[in-house]
Amino acid sequence: MMTYTDKQRKEIAADEYNDYALGENVTIGEHHETHIGYVAAVNHNSATGEDSYVIVDADPNAQGYKPSDVKQVTVLYQGSQNGRDYVEDAIDGGQILDVGGIINPLHGLSDIAGDVLDVPGRNAPSSQLSSSADTLKNTLAKYKNAKVDVYGHSLGSMDGQYALASLSPEEANRIDGAWLYEGPNMYSFLTADQRRVADQLSARGIVHNYIDRKDLVPIGYGANGHIGDLTVVDSKWAPGEMNDELKSKVPAVFLVGAGKYIWSWFLAQHDWGGYQFDKDGRLKVTGDHKALDEASELADKELGAVDDERKALEKNNGGTLTGAETIYLDEQEAGAIVNGIHSLTQNELQEMQGWCNGVCAKASEEWQGTLHDATIVGQNLSAGEVMDALAAGGATEERIASNPQAQYQAELNGFVQQVSVFDDLAGKINQAVQTQVSTDQQLASQLKAIGQ
Repeated sequence: MMTYTDKQRKEIAADEYNDYALGENVTIGEHHETHIGYVAAVNHNSATGEDSYVIVDADPNAQGYKPSDVKQVTVLYQGSQNGRDYVEDAIDGGQILDVGGIINPLHGLSDIAGDVLDVPGRNAPSSQLSSSADTLKNTLAKYKNAKVDVYGHSLGSMDGQYALASLSPEEANRIDGAWLYEGPNMYSFLTADQRRVADQLSARGIVHNYIDRKDLVPIGYGANGHIGDLTVVDSKWAPGEMNDELKSKVPAVFLVGAGKYIWSWFLAQHDWGGYQFDKDGRLKVTGDHKALDEASELADKELGAVDDERKALEKNNGGTLTGAETIYLDEQEAGAIVNGIHSLTQNELQEMQGWCNGVCAKASEEWQGTLHDATIVGQNLSAGEVMDALAAGGATEERIASNPQAQYQAELNGFVQQVSVFDDLAGKINQAVQTQVSTDQQLASQLKAIGQ
């Protein structure tokens, strides 16, 4: 099965905007060098507005082709392209948040609104959402032996989110992965049953939901849930006709309508214009994902060095490795992976320590604030009488401060213990490598010869 970079995943999603015909070869890359599959279904449903493609790993026009032989399927849900699509966006987006439309630059307010109005299944789905759900279900039924990937951007992200949540738990188990970009949060729109399926998919870590906070479309991402692993892109302002002064006033200017300049910028930002990729195709992101990317980059760098070492040893030995060299390289690879995990856990440990200090201080502040307010209210009472009155109402220092602080500290201690396990493992692997090199003179000579 093919492994793609973040940049290639984005390019696959962008393929949904191409005008494909049945049987056509689907590719990505500057020179169309990477083959994705063949178009097995084209859905341009004028009645519902759904536009999607079903891509399979076998040529449907080939002699002897059978759907049962297909092992990998990709469903592409197309986003907004014309006036009707943007109206559909506004209708579905307005239903999600009960606000006037989808183009809402005040992300914070829209997130709060989404939380306050978070009632499962508040609205009946649009015909496009229902149609998109049918497409995914029918695809799974037709290609019974295949794993299925889902991609969608903008309106296509909404279609993809809803389609995934509309599966049965058994159908959801056949989803290999989903990559959804710049769409509003559909979670509050789902029924209780759909939320259970969405949570099942989210728990597997296979649904990747990307949003750019500079884009005005992906609204509704508050505290009450979302579909998949939410990744906030560390974006730049998209290039366009809009100058820096206007960019700093996007919300106010957009609400009164700034004509073609705002519209030009909006389309550029919404169509991945702010996404940034490194030379290896990794997407620049914020928060926890940044730590994960750094850990992955460290592991990749060390694994690359081990691979160079392997090639050098093979060259010295006429294309073969001794048993000792194989063991040494395997230990080096294991060490590289453990070092990557170690980097991630150290970052997480720092964040957790900061969190623990913050919540413990907050608990103390709450107790002191409670005591202060009670003293003012009961100004004619003695200190002991104030404490007795608070205790009678269940407000004690133990309950408000001491117990929560002990719980927070226990959680931190548990994480520290887990980190120490990785540290111990890394130490043992490094020690094993050093021991092997020091006791195997032939291996030591070989490493010296290649400059290690």
